[in-house]
Amino acid sequence: NPEETYRLPRYAEQMAQLMDHFGSRHVFWLGTSLGGLIAMHGAGGVLMGRLAAIILNDVGPVIPTETAQLIADYTAHPQIFDRPSDMLDHV
Repeated sequence: NPEETYRLPRYAEQMAQLMDHFGSRHVFWLGTSLGGLIAMHGAGGVLMGRLAAIILNDVGPVIPTETAQLIADYTAHPQIFDRPSDMLDHV
């Protein structure tokens, strides 16, 4: 459900869980676009004190409403493939 899962708090939580899984206490984070937004959000929340450094790339201060809607529409209809070759044929 994109309304529940396509959110910065959820992504930051998932990154914290991934770090826990691999035993990573502190990481250097290079965040491009959404990855940068996740880092900024997480730095003030579930990732506080766990980011040794953050490098932001191509992160805008605002996500235009039209862009957010395109992303929501796209993620509402995930593509599922049986084989990697099927995915490559799709792109």
